[in-house]
Amino acid sequence: MEEDASKSWQDEDELVEYGAKAIALLLIEKFTEYKEFQRSAKGTGADFWIGETDEKGFVNYMALLEVSGMKKETSDNRINARINNRIKRLEKMAHKNIPYYIVVVEFASPKSKISKNEK
Repeated sequence: MEEDASKSWQDEDELVEYGAKAIALLLIEKFTEYKEFQRSAKGTGADFWIGETDEKGFVNYMALLEVSGMKKETSDNRINARINNRIKRLEKMAHKNIPYYIVVVEFASPKSKISKNEK
């Protein structure tokens, strides 16, 4: 992590969380048809509802987005393991027929991975 960044934001866990969410939203906007985002309520199992604007200008939220950030991938903390953990959690939620995306962002390399589950 850049020294200037760690000085300006002292809570590194929160820095990783917010940074991962920002990067995830940019990735979803760039690589999917979804351009609208709404922060979801606690208990939904995901961080955001994502959707698109129809021809009448109405926003239709059609999928969920779960985001996870990590400072550095290690043998005990792998990107694919995080994705699998999030899949298990989302599969237990009430939104069984709603597609979802999971984005994991790792800052040391840096790298990210998007997982898509169509229902």
